[in-house]
Amino acid sequence: MNMKQTFSGLILGMVVAGVTSAQAPVDHILDSPEFPSVDILNYGMSDSDLNRINAVHSDGYRVQSVNEEQKVIDTVPAAMWRGGCVPTTWAMILMYWEQMGFTDIFPHNTTTKFIGSVEAVKNVQLIASDQNYEDYFYPDDSRTPEIIPDRSSLEYYLRPPNCLADLFLSSQSRYRMSQGSTVSTYATRLLPEYIRNRNPNYTIGFESWSVVHSGWMSFDGHNSVQTSVDPWDILRREIDAGRPTVLGVDTQGRGGADHECVGVGYAIRQGQRYYGTLNTWTYTIQWYPWVKTAKGVPWGVTDITTVNMSHNGAVTAAQFEPGTLHKFYQSSNGSYFFTASPEEAAAVFNNLPNWKYQGPAFYTLGDPKGKGNKPVYRFRNKYANTHFYTILESEKANVIANLSEWYQYEGVAFFGRTDQPKGNKPVYRFWLAKTASHYFTISENEKEYLIRYADPEYIAYEGVAWYAAPLSEEKPWSPNGYVLGR
Repeated sequence: MNMKQTFSGLILGMVVAGVTSAQAPVDHILDSPEFPSVDILNYGMSDSDLNRINAVHSDGYRVQSVNEEQKVIDTVPAAMWRGGCVPTTWAMILMYWEQMGFTDIFPHNTTTKFIGSVEAVKNVQLIASDQNYEDYFYPDDSRTPEIIPDRSSLEYYLRPPNCLADLFLSSQSRYRMSQGSTVSTYATRLLPEYIRNRNPNYTIGFESWSVVHSGWMSFDGHNSVQTSVDPWDILRREIDAGRPTVLGVDTQGRGGADHECVGVGYAIRQGQRYYGTLNTWTYTIQWYPWVKTAKGVPWGVTDITTVNMSHNGAVTAAQFEPGTLHKFYQSSNGSYFFTASPEEAAAVFNNLPNWKYQGPAFYTLGDPKGKGNKPVYRFRNKYANTHFYTILESEKANVIANLSEWYQYEGVAFFGRTDQPKGNKPVYRFWLAKTASHYFTISENEKEYLIRYADPEYIAYEGVAWYAAPLSEEKPWSPNGYVLGR
């Protein structure tokens, strides 16, 4: 089977059930001065405190107070609303999984981003193409009491789907969808077949939980089975596992879901729960109190859908981007493994199931060409079976001379910089005493968080390890950082 077939490879022979559609807030809300702007997580904290909310950390980190907790997946590519909240949300979810090694999800090689390059423009078209807008988005019936027929209502109009909005039947009058609206359950109904057609070794799975009724929901969105599980714990479980979620929310506080967005984080501040989201209207993560939907409560949560991609066969080196440091995490002992080798990354993924892939960390230099490029050396701890990395010749020589009983020299792992050319950022090193290994991050926010809140007996800051290029530019967080518009 051709793994790069187009969207038209999916047969859309599904019966549309009579479920309520989730109408995305479009122009009438975006242009309104009453668009909700919720000040949260801003209890007199400094800019540094505000920035730390976007830190990414894993299960091994321990905070010093049960009233101060957070975790964020900051590698989900942010997209602005296009063609509906449902296709926009799922485009972010699927693009995230693509950078996690599922490289056949879309018809062309994407850049795992929606801004900043010619390739990113192609990615935007994957959400809702220009043809989708021409065929189904007009005439504008977002404010009219009746659905206005578009080209989908033509008896013999058979243009094959070429984007997620097509796949989910968004805005199509034939299926009683007004401009920008989608039946919220269409994604979970239609994506499994689409994913199988893209690559038969891929499987996508879902679970849906009602925050309003605190129960597991069937995928028709109506039947809810009461459980003792708190949906907040479902959010935390998924974020801890590195899996962003899909959230149904009530942006206006009218008592029912009117929007869908990506859940990328959770936080507890002074005992109050918050969720972090890419809300489809801004490129930065926004934070709202974790409360269930109720009248008068903007951004209350109605439901949470979990998403899990799995491989039914072995991955290949081609599924790991070269020139990138790939990060693996072992929850049993809280240790990390970094490799710049796509072949090694594939071998770990296929043969060492205890090591969970956490995605790309930052860019590396693949060879010593160029002024300032220096080798980063790798050692293996023979007893802990963890790894040690250094760019310093003096540190390398000291380990070989004095610690060879513990550390086996494995050679040059990749190349970095000891200076800081334009566009490069510091890579910070932390010592993990429990596993006798190191953790590295290029995130200023994560470094800030770990220094201030992680248990110093478990993880200790050791300064700048080397300099490297980030995968994307970090943006400062602000509670009102909305960028309104489609």
